[in-house]
Amino acid sequence: MNFLNPYAALYSLAVIPIIFFYFLKQEKIAVYVSSIIPWQELSESPTSETKTFKMDILFILQVLFILALVFALIRFYLMHDVKVKHSVLIMDTSASMLTQEDGETRLEKAKAQLFDLIDQKNRQDSIMLITAGAYPKKITDFTDNKTILEQAVKKIKAGETASSLTDALQLAASISKDGASRKIIIFSDHADAGLRQLVHGQKLDFKLIGKRSDNAAITAMDIHQGLYDYSEHKAFITLHNFSQKTQNAQLNIYLNEQKLWGKPITLSAGQSTTLPFGYLNHP
Repeated sequence: MNFLNPYAALYSLAVIPIIFFYFLKQEKIAVYVSSIIPWQELSESPTSETKTFKMDILFILQVLFILALVFALIRFYLMHDVKVKHSVLIMDTSASMLTQEDGETRLEKAKAQLFDLIDQKNRQDSIMLITAGAYPKKITDFTDNKTILEQAVKKIKAGETASSLTDALQLAASISKDGASRKIIIFSDHADAGLRQLVHGQKLDFKLIGKRSDNAAITAMDIHQGLYDYSEHKAFITLHNFSQKTQNAQLNIYLNEQKLWGKPITLSAGQSTTLPFGYLNHP
């Protein structure tokens, strides 16, 4: 047993004045006798009087009240070992997470699961949040503060990019916490079995978001300046097929509601491709 405020035990000295007052309040008892002859031969010199202390219920209650107050002030606690868990949560923020399903995006579904996980965690457990968009980004350090974690989750946004789950997982695996059990959880709409090879001796769990994966998206757009004519800019667009089957679609590029370019495309499962779609010139 240990105490946070051991000096509060000094308040127990308040029992001393209570005992002193009880001694003072004891009165001499008058006893009527038939004769004083037995006391006539006693010496007339002063004699010391010995008082006996008699406890009553009120005295016991007062002492118990003081001791209970002191016991509360010293704030005792028991030492015991608590196994703190450290979890790294990776949120996929690629373009495929913007896919609409059941009236909400996959990112919103993933956020809802994140909020539930944060709400159900033990008070002493710490969580780190990492996003995996065009590049991995650590958005919180390890913290057990639910408010900080929930505010960070609210700010997560998906972009028109491919995911960097491999880089994010490598970042999570490189973060060490000595003496702590650690678990890595990935929230994504696709799971790559090869990612498990990147973690050694650590728990890895996938939270698959979405009911289907037959979607493709624009993940990047680049504009390159002309080599000889600086006013000439050539545009490139990058597409990625997130599904497990070949996708056929018509890709159209518009600027101010005016069609700039259009082309039918075919992407095999998991394929990415970059296509030039024209020149953007200005005077």
